[in-house]
Amino acid sequence: MPGRKKARGEEKSKDNPAAWQNIESEEDLALEFMDALLDRCCREDGKPV
Repeated sequence: MPGRKKARGEEKSKDNPAAWQNIESEEDLALEFMDALLDRCCREDGKPV
């Protein structure tokens, strides 16, 4: 998938290289998503909200 390479920053644009500095890795995004999901579903003591 050509879009996947671009999203991961492997194929940087020559027009605006600074725009690619803010792209996070897939793993970072997945961890951020899981943290947000857990914050929404569970309290710190592990019990459901």
